[in-house]
Amino acid sequence: AVGVVQAPRLGLAAPFFEALVSGRPLWAAVQPQLVPAFVLGTGGALVIVAAYYLFFRPRLDVQTVRRMEERGIVVDLAHSSARLVEDVLAMATRPVVVSHTGVRGTCDHVRNLSDDQVRAVAANGGVIGIGYWDAAVCDTTVAGIVRAIQHTARLVGVEHVALGSDYDGATEVPFDTSGVPLLTQGLLEAGFSQDEVRLIMGENVRRLLERTLR
Repeated sequence: AVGVVQAPRLGLAAPFFEALVSGRPLWAAVQPQLVPAFVLGTGGALVIVAAYYLFFRPRLDVQTVRRMEERGIVVDLAHSSARLVEDVLAMATRPVVVSHTGVRGTCDHVRNLSDDQVRAVAANGGVIGIGYWDAAVCDTTVAGIVRAIQHTARLVGVEHVALGSDYDGATEVPFDTSGVPLLTQGLLEAGFSQDEVRLIMGENVRRLLERTLR
């Protein structure tokens, strides 16, 4: 989602965003006045992005999204506000992903996608990865995760659903990758066919990447 932001009013971050979409090395965009943020470590870029979102209300630019698409960059709407999701989907001509999220149909959390947003992502040809953590599914059991997947599949079709574990070490999830077969079994027991399970387990994402990446 960061790459779809234009920075017309934030002089400090504008070179950073320009480098991001132009293909230039990010270090080349660092100006002396940005050093205090970057010395915070890997979170430095996040500080700039977060400050920009909070205080400068960036406007999205169609040209920026087009440049991303031309370069084969997949736009990920995870962590995006409802307004950002709406804006990007209005511009995108290629499928987007929401790599890790929940759905409000089974877990009414502010970060999760509403049914209308799920439909909009599917209409774009995108794929939605269902997360495993509490705020995503409200029930961090296999049954809870399967319930969210099932809701999304019933709403827009199984071809738009994927796994969105969020295995980054910052969230508490009920199992590591060794537990993925438990999800396979749970999906089968919930009535998904073997072909549908294959789509959810990776075929949907592979199809999107093959269509989008260059």
